[in-house]
Amino acid sequence: VGGGPDTGNPNVGGGGPRDKFKKSKTDRAIELGRIIRDDGWAFDPKTLNQPSSPQYRALKWIADEDEARMPLEEDQKGEDRPQLLQRWVLAMFYFSTGGGEAHWIDMAYYMSKDHVCLWNQMVDEYGLGFPYKGNFCSGGMIGGRTGKVGWVDDITMPMNNLRGKIPPEIGHLTRMVYLNLSDNELEGRIPNEITFLTNCKHLALQTNRFTGPIPATIGSMTKLQELSLGWNSLDGTIPVGINNLDQCQIIFLSQNHLEGPLPFLPELGGLPELMTLELRDNSLSGPIPLGFSNIKNLFTVDMSRNQLSGPLPVDIGEIRNLGYLDVSDNLIGGDLPASLGKASFLSWANLARNEITGNFPDLSGMMGLQSLNVENNRMSGQPPVDQLWNLPLLQYFTCHQNDFRGDLNGICSKGLQLLVSDCFDGYGSEAELKCDCCNTCCSDKAGHCFYKKSN
Repeated sequence: VGGGPDTGNPNVGGGGPRDKFKKSKTDRAIELGRIIRDDGWAFDPKTLNQPSSPQYRALKWIADEDEARMPLEEDQKGEDRPQLLQRWVLAMFYFSTGGGEAHWIDMAYYMSKDHVCLWNQMVDEYGLGFPYKGNFCSGGMIGGRTGKVGWVDDITMPMNNLRGKIPPEIGHLTRMVYLNLSDNELEGRIPNEITFLTNCKHLALQTNRFTGPIPATIGSMTKLQELSLGWNSLDGTIPVGINNLDQCQIIFLSQNHLEGPLPFLPELGGLPELMTLELRDNSLSGPIPLGFSNIKNLFTVDMSRNQLSGPLPVDIGEIRNLGYLDVSDNLIGGDLPASLGKASFLSWANLARNEITGNFPDLSGMMGLQSLNVENNRMSGQPPVDQLWNLPLLQYFTCHQNDFRGDLNGICSKGLQLLVSDCFDGYGSEAELKCDCCNTCCSDKAGHCFYKKSN
């Protein structure tokens, strides 16, 4: 992993003299500080004068404690200086996220004398399917004049009790392809400098305590295939630059405090490779834009529990591979578009708790439908019992708290696992729908639902 263990080089691990002249710890600290300032490595140079800052602590560790004794002079091939920058940034990451305070669960050989490509370890899988944590260098390491040369392109540290902030200098690790810091206790803003990682394909920062906005320049990370920032406390709007992520397949922004309109421009060709769009539990508002039918591989759309309004886009059912649609708990109104009834691969449709009016469109084309929930809307008319009965996979149908009238008994022989309607006829309430086989009967007038029986 990360090029494999290698102890054959005596210069790695402090086995031999590394500097042209032996320097004291004080001299090394002064020299390293000069390099960091002159080369612009510290985005805020004042941090190098603050003993409690991760930038200063990483400097002091390399100068005073690091057994690797990396040379501070620039070699003729230009190898040492970038390797020194990489080691300083990763040491800073360690101090900035609680490693120095022994918060980490697995240390992953961080701060050892080994090359940073070997700062990783095998751990219990935790159900993640990848039983390693730490840094990884997919290109391995090669021998340099004064030691091994390798580039970290993967930091995998989920569920490791990381605490604190991501240092902005992480933006120096420009070869990064995979950054997974999910399921930790990280806080503060996601640094804008993280968008300097323009080779990154997977950015997984979900389930932390991040606040503030999504970096405005997120659209510069054009190689991203996964953007997972859900389950944080991010606020502000979704940057319109997100449409530049032409290779992105997963956007997961659920469970934040995001607001404002949806910035997506699928009608203009944005996000052509998207497969999963999860935005639930935010405060997003305005209409759902047209054009998602242009995204041919889109399978999951979850925009539930927002403040979205207007009708569903007329082309919503023309998304060729749409399998999961949840727009429940919004302010969506108008009639259901005719295209919805043509969504042949759609298996789960949750439209509950909106302001939808009218009756169902022709549903006969929804041959993959397993669950349809339209409860608590303003729909009316006789539900299309024959069409519902002819859907071969349908198992769940809930339509209560609407203004439907008529008879659902024609669907009883289908043996649905869950059937809920306004079929309650007690306590002075007259049933709006006849349904002898409904699991639960509700009443708009009584304001309650009553369990009836299971099929």
